[in-house]
Amino acid sequence: MSSFPLVIIVAILVVASPALGQDQATRDTCARGAGSERIAACTKLLGEPGRSQEFQAITYANRSAGYIDISDYDKAILDSDRAILLKPDNAVAYYNRAVAWNQKREYDKAISDFSAAIKYRPNYASAYTLRGLVWTTKSEYARAMEDFSAAIRIDPNYARPYLNRAYRSVEQGDYDQAIADYTEAIRIEPKNDVTLILRGSVWNRKGDSDRAMADFNDAIRINPKRGDAYLRRGLLWQTKRSYENAMSDFNEAMQITDKSVALYLARGALWQSQHNYSKAAADFDEAIKLNPQSAPAFSSRCFVRGILGQDFVQAMQDCDESIRLFNRNAAAYDARGFVFLRMGKAREAIGSYNWAVEFNPKNVGALYGRGLAKKMDGDATADADITAAKSVRSDIADEFIRWGVSAP
Repeated sequence: MSSFPLVIIVAILVVASPALGQDQATRDTCARGAGSERIAACTKLLGEPGRSQEFQAITYANRSAGYIDISDYDKAILDSDRAILLKPDNAVAYYNRAVAWNQKREYDKAISDFSAAIKYRPNYASAYTLRGLVWTTKSEYARAMEDFSAAIRIDPNYARPYLNRAYRSVEQGDYDQAIADYTEAIRIEPKNDVTLILRGSVWNRKGDSDRAMADFNDAIRINPKRGDAYLRRGLLWQTKRSYENAMSDFNEAMQITDKSVALYLARGALWQSQHNYSKAAADFDEAIKLNPQSAPAFSSRCFVRGILGQDFVQAMQDCDESIRLFNRNAAAYDARGFVFLRMGKAREAIGSYNWAVEFNPKNVGALYGRGLAKKMDGDATADADITAAKSVRSDIADEFIRWGVSAP
């Protein structure tokens, strides 16, 4: 993480004469505006004589926020420096400078300034929240969770720390806590489609597909142009074997959002499950065009090319590239084993399948394919692999037959 949403606290300009005669619109823009307009308003105020030291400190802090808006972090830091020099307990200036340091990937300096902001404003919920994100960047996860929890205690109606804590809880495998936090965030922001998608994804991880579907449906109802909601719902339909609905969602996502590797991979896998291997290969082609570094796209195309049997050399090149990109790639070794199997190269197939099973012992296809390759090679342990695979998936032999490989 190199950036995060900016939460700039506005310091309202409330001063005695001579500020009473100042144009109210300029003061409001400096205090509450954004970007270049805010910078111009604050600069105008700073250019007028007779301003108090505190007034200048607040104005420099506000202008620093404007510079952050336009990503001019060096000027933001300079203005924060000026604000702190004029008023050393200026929590907003420390906060803004911390934001700028974070954007420049100066994480220790960001931590220091967020800590100073909290020192001078102990109830600074957004400072705790963003410091927690910097701790996450530094892999200091326990400290991050402490900061997110502190922000929630200070302001239970502030959604951001719930979202951040939920994300970390997912990473830690604590799905119940993640759902509880996402639920609180939805309570605060009920129209936030992104949070609904995130909670739906956690429900799906917990195996509660009905609640996951309900969240994805709600996200799409709130924002019908949310492509990733259609993608996730389509994947869920696919697990429910509702392939027509899955294809409809994938196609809808294609129409309303920028094409993505994940979307092409998902639709390609669906085409493959429907035995339309040419269309699957076409989608994997598009995924590779979008990201030539996508190991899953190369391994998927390798496997489909192996099924089509039109060019085993190109299929093998795809598998090799996938393994080069990610050397512990069970799917790529599985696909390469399958291509070797189709080429009649039993021992090479066994070697690849061994790695596939090593990296993913639950890969039933690799286990069955290795059994077939062992049978071709006269290996007495072949039946053990085949029986083990069939005990998990009884129709695995039929699938291999559809792929052009029968038991020897």
